[in-house]
Amino acid sequence: MKDHTVFVLSDNLEHQKRICEQLATQQMKVVRCQLAHIDAMLNEADSGIEPELNFNRQALVVSWAAPTTELKCLIEYAAAKKCALVILVETLQVDNIAHLPFANQYVILPYRSDHDLAMWLQHAARLRENMDKVEQEIASLHQKLDDRKWIEKAKGSLMKMHCIDEEEAYKALRTSAMKSSQPIGLVAKNLMLTFDAIG
Repeated sequence: MKDHTVFVLSDNLEHQKRICEQLATQQMKVVRCQLAHIDAMLNEADSGIEPELNFNRQALVVSWAAPTTELKCLIEYAAAKKCALVILVETLQVDNIAHLPFANQYVILPYRSDHDLAMWLQHAARLRENMDKVEQEIASLHQKLDDRKWIEKAKGSLMKMHCIDEEEAYKALRTSAMKSSQPIGLVAKNLMLTFDAIG
């Protein structure tokens, strides 16, 4: 976690100070910030970093009295920014944390001054990385399904227009994809969009 910038937010200034001091002893770059300024500070820290690497370089530690609307907003914000997130809550009960979003993407603990935050930040970073992989796999599956849809439509149109069988239609699409160095799904989609434009 030494390569991370850790942003510390709290609704209690004394807690924020203690957390910053603890993290600073572990040679982390620590930035104390307020809720109103978090977006500007994260964006400033982003400059010069590839967007897909943000979650590897930034983490949030949030200390809050109770699971409030502000805390929900911070969780959603961290998920959107792909930041590792550790939450410390003074009033931690099953009923009041059950409605927090993205439960599998961050670490939530009761507030104590003796937590090994470096360890929990590493765990939060692993959770974030795992979720990122899952999101990439889901996006890949969606793309494959979308490609399959366009390929089936294009095959059907080619079979009908040129009186060829399914294998020949697929072979024509594959050959076109190889010649144009494009994915077959994109070739099929472009073909169907061209047919639609012609009417």
